[in-house]
Amino acid sequence: MTAVLATEAQVVLRAGSVFADAHPRFAGTGPYRILDSRWLPSTLDGPLVLRTLIDSVAHPGTPHWVGDDDFDVISS
Repeated sequence: MTAVLATEAQVVLRAGSVFADAHPRFAGTGPYRILDSRWLPSTLDGPLVLRTLIDSVAHPGTPHWVGDDDFDVISS
């Protein structure tokens, strides 16, 4: 993942990603902007994984945490 953390950075979900397949309604509202990025536990006692909070540019108000393998940065 590109180390961009600015509200002006825009990303798109990767077709076929686990997140896009699990949330097709949200996946259709891109592009998205990055709101935050944090190391969060993968499971209750699991290792930390990088998660990024994104929200739709066109239809804001439903942010989602995604993994770094779920999206590509298109502008920064």
